[in-house]
Amino acid sequence: MPEVFTKENKQYYIYENSKGSNGAKSEFSEEEIIEIRTRYITESAKSIYEDYKDRVKFQTFQAILWGRSYSNLPIYSKK
Repeated sequence: MPEVFTKENKQYYIYENSKGSNGAKSEFSEEEIIEIRTRYITESAKSIYEDYKDRVKFQTFQAILWGRSYSNLPIYSKK
């Protein structure tokens, strides 16, 4: 019988498997996060949030914009 509880498997299922949109409580896909962050370059956070307010709270939305959530995806800064 093969060993399934190897250190590599544990590492993958604890950390890597749950990053970004792979998480169990993920509200957004990776494409949506990139679109939101791209819009943030030219739009305000509150105007973008109006499109997503039924899915998350504003504080969670800010964490997405600033890279505290979905940190595996690129972060764009305002111009």
